[in-house]
Amino acid sequence: MTTTPLRVPRGVRTGGRFASTPRPEPSADVLFGLTDAGYTEPPVRLHAIGFNDEQTSCDSCGRQELRGTVVLADDDGVEVARMGTMCAGRTLRRSLSRQDATRMERHRRADVVRMLAAGEHNLERGHLAAAEMEIRDARRRGLHRPAELELAAGIEHGVELARRAKPERWGYQSPGRPVVELDTREQAQAFAQRLARHGARLVQHTGAGWQPTAA
Repeated sequence: MTTTPLRVPRGVRTGGRFASTPRPEPSADVLFGLTDAGYTEPPVRLHAIGFNDEQTSCDSCGRQELRGTVVLADDDGVEVARMGTMCAGRTLRRSLSRQDATRMERHRRADVVRMLAAGEHNLERGHLAAAEMEIRDARRRGLHRPAELELAAGIEHGVELARRAKPERWGYQSPGRPVVELDTREQAQAFAQRLARHGARLVQHTGAGWQPTAA
């Protein structure tokens, strides 16, 4: 089972297990400064992605026996904290009720179910790039339930195994960017030509890794 570790928030009123974190007043543009092994990351803006009834304690104030918690994530859908509605509303600087959060969760869940199903379908048909895109979009939408995380990880693993088994692997790469792998040479070539003005080039995976090749 894949889990997303919670990251320790700073810059909000804290209690419970975060009682020892500093408590400067956040500015209008800074909601959290995150720490990881003593390194202070750039501030990140958060948004609510849904409501989780499996965790009933607030990560901010430590309150217990809640009906559930609002899941807060960054723009990439990476979970940062789970809070009660009052703490979540204070963090997001907006009024947030449990009804609002459960409505968000219904919408998120519907989107995620659709994306994961499409990812599975594309994997079965051998459309690996499309499957990978669906899982990437699902993660950005927000995955926080164990079944969702497990299914997404399983599809990603299937995509990786299928790619390794392919006799030829093609993609394109722009300067300073990672390789974008596609299912066929024709697809990769079309994207490389479309983005040629930005320096994109066709690449092929060989025994030495990704290597540029003639279009």
